[in-house]
Amino acid sequence: MVLLFLFIGCTPTCEKTCSKLSKCGEVTSSEDVCVSSCNAQEQLYEGWEEAYNEQQKEEEQEAESISEETEGSDVEQVTSTESTDSTEDREESPHYSEQFDLWKSCIVQSTCAEISEGTCYDSELYPF
Repeated sequence: MVLLFLFIGCTPTCEKTCSKLSKCGEVTSSEDVCVSSCNAQEQLYEGWEEAYNEQQKEEEQEAESISEETEGSDVEQVTSTESTDSTEDREESPHYSEQFDLWKSCIVQSTCAEISEGTCYDSELYPF
């Protein structure tokens, strides 16, 4: 997986990714269906990331507000690390957007034989 970070400069589009998958015979539907599905998945993951970032901002503001109100008292404060840990356990994790970009980059950079062997397979994105 570390090797994938070296290839990322500009994330390939869904069109480019599906074109490669189609060329390699890895798409069971039409290329247009692949592109539509890829774009929908990408938007879903980006939405999760945006929602997560917004939630983090709200939690930080709330923690600051509590901190100001309880300054000097013995009230235990919830840290943003604790809230992040519980959020990361959710299915709607923000890191899927990055993983999906890595997957697209891997597809475009790999040979058809490597794709067929599962080089780019990510069990978290595609558990089946």
